[in-house]
Amino acid sequence: MATKIILSSVLFLCAVATGIWLNKMGAPYKPLAFNLHKFIVLALIVFTVIIVKNVFKSYDLNSQLWITIIASAVFIVMLFVSGGILSIKQNAQFVLVAIHTISSVMLSISLGGFFYLILHKI
Repeated sequence: MATKIILSSVLFLCAVATGIWLNKMGAPYKPLAFNLHKFIVLALIVFTVIIVKNVFKSYDLNSQLWITIIASAVFIVMLFVSGGILSIKQNAQFVLVAIHTISSVMLSISLGGFFYLILHKI
């Protein structure tokens, strides 16, 4: 389990790094960088879903775990929606970029809390 958590954490950092890289390059986004960012995020979600699935099988879920799981899911949806709109629009509005950035920060907090609770076996 710890290996999957470490891999998910590394993938999250890579997703943030490629997101910053995309932001610095500006729109229109280069296909290689944009697709790399999307595939890293997809891998992150797959590994995180595997971890959550294992948690459902191994632990009695308390309210803390439920809150971190639900919060993470909400922030992932916000990131998908805002990222999709950002990829379509040539000149993104400041509010949309702020939503995407804040959602990234909030996802890191909720996933970090989830991983902490799992590693400390509640």
